[in-house]
Amino acid sequence: MNAKAKEEDIQTTVCMIKSEIDSTTSPDDATAAPLLDHLALSLSRLFNQNRNRLDVLDEAVDVATRAVTIAPEGHPNRCTFLGYLGMALKARADIDRDVPGLEEEVSVNRAALNLFKDGSGDWLGSSINLGKKLQALSEWTRNTKALRGD
Repeated sequence: MNAKAKEEDIQTTVCMIKSEIDSTTSPDDATAAPLLDHLALSLSRLFNQNRNRLDVLDEAVDVATRAVTIAPEGHPNRCTFLGYLGMALKARADIDRDVPGLEEEVSVNRAALNLFKDGSGDWLGSSINLGKKLQALSEWTRNTKALRGD
């Protein structure tokens, strides 16, 4: 499949998810959180197909933030929602080496990691992701304190 066809397929998926959200949920309904999460992931994938579409990345961040915001504390997928928000924030920070954006992403990643019960879910993967973000933060700021979480 060529890149243009893949981008069109992802765009179709985005439209379908938006339609599902519009037809089945109210804007602040917690049941919309999983759909919003899927939309954020699809928007992130669309951005990865065409990195000139910063508007798509901004929408991914906004939608992922909304998913986290409306998901109640204790929601079983909240750590996943935080993970996708973190991915979108990292992509946005990478564009212009935005240190505050990366710091926000580290904070989101830590919040997601804290939601895992000992050994449950993808704790190891989230730990590795946090380590990578802390390393990037340390390199960008030339400050090793970031690695210690100071």
